[in-house]
Amino acid sequence: MITTIGPAENPVVVDNRQQSELSTRAFVAIGYHMRMTIRAMSQQIESGFAAFAGVPYEDPLSRQQWEQLWETEP
Repeated sequence: MITTIGPAENPVVVDNRQQSELSTRAFVAIGYHMRMTIRAMSQQIESGFAAFAGVPYEDPLSRQQWEQLWETEP
């Protein structure tokens, strides 16, 4: 028996671009939410430790704003 491979009568074309775009977007979204969750937990731990130690706590965002303001003033 001789097997020959030729073009199919009714070829099926599969487009996986939508699926790969969806999975890429999902991974990016999951990564973003994980990063935000870790940042929120870190700030909560830092503020709790500052309260325990009895020292004032500045969150990193306000500290960054003050540093930018300090650098812009003459």
